[in-house]
Amino acid sequence: MVKAFAIDLGNGQVKARSEKRILIAPSMIANEKALGVGSVSNLEGEHDYNLYESKLKIGKKYVWGRDIKERIAHSDLMPTYTHHKRYESANFRLLFEFVLAELASDFNKKSIEVVLVASLPSDEVRTDVDKDLKSFLKGTHVITRNGSELVIDVVDVTINEQPLGTLLSENMNDKKQINKNVQTKTYTVFDFGAGTSIIDTYRGLKRIPELSDVLKTGQNDIYKQIATALKHDSGLSDVQYSQIEDGFRRGDHTAKISDRVHPSFGHLVDGPIDDFCEAVITKLNTIIPNRDIIDGFYITGGGANIVGDAFKSALQEHDATIEAAEPQLANLKGHYNLAILKRDQIHSMRKDEVAATKE
Repeated sequence: MVKAFAIDLGNGQVKARSEKRILIAPSMIANEKALGVGSVSNLEGEHDYNLYESKLKIGKKYVWGRDIKERIAHSDLMPTYTHHKRYESANFRLLFEFVLAELASDFNKKSIEVVLVASLPSDEVRTDVDKDLKSFLKGTHVITRNGSELVIDVVDVTINEQPLGTLLSENMNDKKQINKNVQTKTYTVFDFGAGTSIIDTYRGLKRIPELSDVLKTGQNDIYKQIATALKHDSGLSDVQYSQIEDGFRRGDHTAKISDRVHPSFGHLVDGPIDDFCEAVITKLNTIIPNRDIIDGFYITGGGANIVGDAFKSALQEHDATIEAAEPQLANLKGHYNLAILKRDQIHSMRKDEVAATKE
């Protein structure tokens, strides 16, 4: 049986889903040596990270998983965040294979077939970047996870615009039927990610390029501004933007340098967020000068947890919908629904082929 996978490999967080689980983990890997060496490693207790090997880097082992930022020094982490040929970079492709392996490990089989739906920033879909990524993803991947080899045969790949997942998530029922409204009306989606902020307008689920844009700025830029201000404010010389991100995620607005040193940055938050919202709305007003043509607005992405309320207030569209439950998973949910549809189509096609051979 072919399995359905959906993967949103963001600049900040990996979001992935199969029938077995939803996976959320940092978009960072590390060399195995970053774990250190010691005689009491068997006393570490439970942890949620694993060791991986890929044929992309023969002879090297990497660490990745939900707890990687707790176990590895921030200076040893290898982010996939970059705007320069990100999808061609070794770290990005390694991480994609590790995510495939992690999802595949739940099925207790050495080899599985997979239908994959992934997503990219909207301006990169149906470009050479899209084609190259599809070429890399489709086919057979051999990855070793904690010493056990897994073979993942990706038999079908679909790459969509990231915000399209939110429209599918919000307008598809349990039977995977799409609401008629979204098939005819016009919606603008603001998707706030770690590395990009996307303004996408869709009519009938088709992106309208002239009413859409991708800003190469995101939540990481807010974190970096706060980290710089906190260094100046506290006199600390080593504050990483990922520590600011963790403080937002925990909700305590502190940068945990160590158990002893964890300065608060709550008083430094409002300025960068307000500047960010102003920049996005300035861009919005240039590409959609007349908002009356838009039937509805969605605010989604992991950044909605941080800037959503401030952005909605600045937007002055009272009926704009903020994905309040789990905004960072809204795109993933929609893309996973599409992966299930693709999987079922393949199963149906294979049954028809078997039936035809028996006639």
